[in-house]
Amino acid sequence: KLGLGERENRIVKLLLKQEKITSGEIQEIYSVTRDTANRYLKRLINLNIIERKGKGRFVYYVLREK
Repeated sequence: KLGLGERENRIVKLLLKQEKITSGEIQEIYSVTRDTANRYLKRLINLNIIERKGKGRFVYYVLREK
């Protein structure tokens, strides 16, 4: 859907189950750098699929409400 990569699709599926996710969790789950995790998140934000919440070290991401 929407031309998402496999990992981006998995992030969306994870969010359907657990409601929120952090960049650190994505780094851990997929063994990727912070930059790579943030690139996935930024793409999902730009496609209006997820939104960023919180501030500073307490940032997390949730699915956007339709």
